[in-house]
Amino acid sequence: MDVISLYQSGIRNVSASLGTALTENQAKILRRYTKNIVLSYDADNAGQAAALRGIDILFKEGCKPKVLHVTDGKDPDEFVKKHGKDAFKKLVDKSLGFVDYKISVLKKKYNLDSYEESIDFLKEAADILRNLSPIEADIHIKKLANEIKISENAIRLEINGNNTQEELMIHNHIENNKKEDKQINSSMLLVEKNLIKLMITDYEYFKIISQYEDAFKSDHGKKIFSITESLYKEDKELDIMKLQDGLEQDEMNMLADIIDNVQLADKEEQVLQECLNKIEVENLKEKENSLLMRLSMADEEENQETIKVLTEELMDLQRQKMERGK
Repeated sequence: MDVISLYQSGIRNVSASLGTALTENQAKILRRYTKNIVLSYDADNAGQAAALRGIDILFKEGCKPKVLHVTDGKDPDEFVKKHGKDAFKKLVDKSLGFVDYKISVLKKKYNLDSYEESIDFLKEAADILRNLSPIEADIHIKKLANEIKISENAIRLEINGNNTQEELMIHNHIENNKKEDKQINSSMLLVEKNLIKLMITDYEYFKIISQYEDAFKSDHGKKIFSITESLYKEDKELDIMKLQDGLEQDEMNMLADIIDNVQLADKEEQVLQECLNKIEVENLKEKENSLLMRLSMADEEENQETIKVLTEELMDLQRQKMERGK
C-alpha cells in the first residue's frame, strides 16, 4: 500500500521488496538505475534491524543509502494521505545518511555517561567509520568527536588500531605525533617571538615567562632565553649588545627580526596572557597525546583498571581544554 499511495500522490521512483527483506539481487537491480536510495521502514526494533541490513547490502553494491524517518509513527501511506506529496518530499530531503543513521541507532544502545559504555560505543562506531573513504571518515570523525566530547585523535586511533598489528599502530601514532610536533613548533613561533620581545623589554615580564619551562620550543628561542636569563642574573637592565654577543648568526637574525618587526601596540599585558594561555593549551595537547598512546596500549592488553584510570585522566584534560575555549 505504501508504494501505491505514493505513486498515486505523484511520487515516482518508488519500489518495495514485497514483504521480504531486501536482497542482494534487488540491490543490484536498483543500482542499475541509481546509487541514491532512500529506505523507509517502521521505527520499531524490527524496522531498525531491516534498515541496518538494507544499508549494508546497498552499500556493498555501491549505493549511497539514506533512511527516511516518518514522523508521528506513521507509515508513508498514512503520512502522504494526511499531509500530501510536498510534505512527504520534505521528509525525504531530511533523510539521514546511512552513517548518521547507524550512529544514531548505536547511541540508543549505550549510556554515554558511563565510561565503560562509552568505550564500547566508540569501538562499534569505529567499525562503522572504518569502511568509509578517508574524506567521508574525516567528516564523520569531526562530527562524532564534537557530539560525544572525545578527541578526534582517540577516534582515529581506534579506527586504525583495530585494523593493524600493535607494532604498526604504535609506529603510526608516533609518526603522527612527530607531525603534530612540527605543526606545534610552527604555530608557536609567533608566541615565542612575542615572549622574547616582552622579556628583553622588561625584567618583570621575564620573571613571569621564566616560570613556564616549556615556553620555548625552537632551538633559537631556547638559546635566546638561556642567555637572557644569565644576563638578568647580573643586571636587571638587559644589555642587548651582550645578548647578541652570545648568539650565532641565525639566532642574531631572529633577535633582530623580533626587535625590528614585533609590535605589541601597547598591549603588553594582553599579549602576555594570550601567549601563556597558548603555552598551557599546547602542554595539555601533549599530555593528551601521551594519554592516548598509553590508553591504546592498555586497550590492546585489555587492562580494564588501567583503561578506567587513563580514561578519567583523559576526560579531565579535555575538560581543561574546553574551559580554555579550545
